[in-house]
Amino acid sequence: MGEYAVSGPELKKMIKLARKQPMPFAFNPGKSEEEHYLGMHRKRSVQVLVQEAKSVGPGPKVAFGMAEVDRKLLRLTCERVLPMLAKRVKKYLKYNKVALNVEIMDADGNILESDIEEGLPDDPSLFEDEDAPSAEATKTSEQTQDAKALARKLVEMRNQGAALPTPQRDKVGRALSQLADWLKAGELGKVNAGLGSVSKLLASLPSTPSQEQGHEREQTPRQEQASDVGIDTDRLRETIKGLLSTLPGDIQTLAKANPDTAAKLAAAMGHAKTLIQKGDLPKALDLLMRCADGLATAQKAARTAEAQEVVPEGLVAQRVHDIELLHSQWQVSRMRSVDGLGALVDRLAREEDPDLLDIAVKVGVLARDVPEGLERALLELARFVAAGDSSKSDAAKAKISGEVAAAAKYLKAHLADLKKCEDNPFGIKVDIITGLSKALKSIQASVAKM
Repeated sequence: MGEYAVSGPELKKMIKLARKQPMPFAFNPGKSEEEHYLGMHRKRSVQVLVQEAKSVGPGPKVAFGMAEVDRKLLRLTCERVLPMLAKRVKKYLKYNKVALNVEIMDADGNILESDIEEGLPDDPSLFEDEDAPSAEATKTSEQTQDAKALARKLVEMRNQGAALPTPQRDKVGRALSQLADWLKAGELGKVNAGLGSVSKLLASLPSTPSQEQGHEREQTPRQEQASDVGIDTDRLRETIKGLLSTLPGDIQTLAKANPDTAAKLAAAMGHAKTLIQKGDLPKALDLLMRCADGLATAQKAARTAEAQEVVPEGLVAQRVHDIELLHSQWQVSRMRSVDGLGALVDRLAREEDPDLLDIAVKVGVLARDVPEGLERALLELARFVAAGDSSKSDAAKAKISGEVAAAAKYLKAHLADLKKCEDNPFGIKVDIITGLSKALKSIQASVAKM
């Protein structure tokens, strides 16, 4: 069946290893249990297993990803999923006399399907002798599960507190920091009681726009809700609205000189509107920003071709447009950073190691503290430049310089921790150091020339 195919005793050996660390797997289903191909190997990559699964397996389609075992549950985190995968894998395990339930998850940690039955018999052969579960081990495992659930609540409340004004946010933050210390010390009773107190505290605080929008957010598509730690959806909509108010007219004007490019930009803007309707605001903004970049390039080429002087009014409009692009570039870079950190928090929160749960809380703080003042400063500069107010424009530039310095200070102060986040072992893409640094350099250089 193949060099990496596992069954019988070899399958049980892989199960033992998957209790200690995630293992790559590839599954190619056949018409019966004996025809299924299941490949696992602790040193080979997923791609190697997939290649063998396709070449020697019974069918053309292969599910693959990472496998890990938690007590009596085989959890498959899949990069590609096949229909009825949980049921098929469960039958293959039974065929090989392996008593495990099966759960299928996507890369974001969402449970897609499962085949769970109560009362599975204990199978000592699935444990190393020294790892055989004892009453004490079972108790410890249950405590770990409780700690994991409390850590998730702790992260959720920290994210709720991040939307509050500074004095109230600091008050909630101090309370949650104490709970994090108790959690690390294993004092779960104190943590549970403390979370109840913090929940009452959050409910008693004056409502903020972010809190008042909670009910509306529940009714928006999932894409808008995913990994929204630190994302101000209203501000995001405001930026998108601003781009949509200026782009159509600029594209229409461009059509006179360059109809082909204008048609392509109009089509891209239409796609962005579709993304907005689906609730995928970050992707919509990213697409609109690229439209604006393309428009600016085409406008510059058109002006050069016509060899015309830019009138003062046009210069002002171009400067405002350039500032809006800088604002969008920074906002997209910041949101990507926060999204990556938020995804890492979600992954860490699913671990049973209390130290990793503590790290999840710390990463949540990093995500919350990604500087956002630069966005407001750039919008102010655009407004003052458009109004022709040179004194306020100069003050806004000075404010931008201060915000750039603050953002750079954040990167420098947390450089070691951010590098660890980017180099995480879970395969979570976190792009924060390079993305924010490039955006800051672009803003600093551009504003200095204005």
